[in-house]
Amino acid sequence: KNPSVLAAVFNVSDAVEANFNTRVKMGQSSNVYAVAMMADGKVLFAQKEIKVTLGGCGG
Repeated sequence: KNPSVLAAVFNVSDAVEANFNTRVKMGQSSNVYAVAMMADGKVLFAQKEIKVTLGGCGG
């Protein structure tokens, strides 16, 4: 029911402190993941379960 698997992509140089906020419409509850690929090759991620009480996509 959620219209898109990928919500955003940010490319940031080393000169910028990365701090982002975004809003995403979701049609049903789901886990949301953030993935960061670092310049040194490390991959970091975070996950949070988001509960939708009233569907944002026509629900």
